Amino acid sequence: MKYYETTFEEYISSVNKYNLHPEIGELVETTFPKKLRDFGNLIIYGPSGIGKYSQVLHFLKNYSPSELKYEKHMTIQTDKQNYTYSMSDIHYEIDMSFLGCNSKMLWHELFFQIVDIIAVKQEKIGIIVCKNFHMIHSELLEIFYSYMQQYNNSYMNILIKFIIISEHVSFIPTNIFNSCQILSISRPNKDKYIEMINTNQQKTSEKSQNIIQQLDTSTIINLKEIRSFALVKQPENLPTDIFNIVCNQIIEDISNPDIDFIKFRDSLYEILIYNLDVSECFFYIFTHFILENKLQNSDISQVLQKTYSFLKYYNNNYRPIYHLESIFFYLIIKIHGYGNEKREPDDDEKKSHPDSRIKRNEGKKRSNTNKKTIQKNGIKISSG
Repeated sequence: MKYYETTFEEYISSVNKYNLHPEIGELVETTFPKKLRDFGNLIIYGPSGIGKYSQVLHFLKNYSPSELKYEKHMTIQTDKQNYTYSMSDIHYEIDMSFLGCNSKMLWHELFFQIVDIIAVKQEKIGIIVCKNFHMIHSELLEIFYSYMQQYNNSYMNILIKFIIISEHVSFIPTNIFNSCQILSISRPNKDKYIEMINTNQQKTSEKSQNIIQQLDTSTIINLKEIRSFALVKQPENLPTDIFNIVCNQIIEDISNPDIDFIKFRDSLYEILIYNLDVSECFFYIFTHFILENKLQNSDISQVLQKTYSFLKYYNNNYRPIYHLESIFFYLIIKIHGYGNEKREPDDDEKKSHPDSRIKRNEGKKRSNTNKKTIQKNGIKISSG
């Protein structure tokens, strides 16, 4: 028995059973064009775990002659890696998070392979669906607009449109943003999650309801996860997400006044190994220490200012572990107050300090003066 959706049809079937976002269907019917050729570029964004991808497939079905029943996988080979992507009769899916550090070269190969596929079709129109666009490499983002413009003219023989799926849009350049329609999807309330579970399971699940009521729904990363709630005996038995495991370990390391920096570096590497969102990890940890009153107001402002340059250089993907260590070490300095203590100088430092030498010279002068004064009074000073 298959538990999760793996095909286009299964995703669409799940939406047909229970649609978390019926307003999207109404919007598609009233404002979206009826013909694929008239379809424009689209950015669809919202938090994780709300079904953005399912909604995209659900309305793309209206433009597909096969209603997305046709599904095929294509593989492109480069010198450094192979990449496999899914395609239907009208669209091609590229997961931007899987392109890696050679994303510019791989994207170029993928794009023109898709162009070649569309060129041999009877209706030379295609849609490229860019999943996880918020994880795009910064170098590819800089040139992405040029690809959007290459086959965007209705008078051209080949026509390619883009659907960008992202968790946020603040990083998207203005030229890309202005060339797309923007569709925002909000997170459903708990009642809708419960209703969806009961509809899909065809029976009321008290366990799932109890878990949803106690759960912070903003932590849901994938809608598929909530189907397993019925298998959990108690809410406390829910497995801890890898995000919490990694971040809580870093919090524990930082809280230790005798921090083992080698072990701490390994903990930071876990963020990269599990491909966690660095900004979310940092602000989760940063917020924890703010709520624990471990940071002064001035420290909070300074850390936030430092974060700007950290994210700027980190997103360039040049020595990411260096920048990751830099911002966390800066946070450690602020939390433990390193560098704020005024240490008393030892004897050697006192002797070597210029002020000390001046005082010693002044002392010698006063001593000599006292000797002369005493000798004038007829008192002999012995050296012993």
